Amino acid sequence: MYIDAWLERREPVLRVLDCETGEELLRWQGAQLHQMLEKGSLSLQDLNDPELSIEERLGLESLDT
Repeated sequence: MYIDAWLERREPVLRVLDCETGEELLRWQGAQLHQMLEKGSLSLQDLNDPELSIEERLGLESLDT
């Protein structure tokens, strides 16, 4: 899995994609994404931390594919 994030846009988008198939597994965008960032449930520092798993970066317990 990998994270595709476009946060510096009028309508920001964050997606989690399957590396092998390119299938979109998760998507947050717009007001929902802004709220998550403002509340701290999603952290830009965590998104950029290569030491964390994708689930940890997104503040999730786990992603089942």
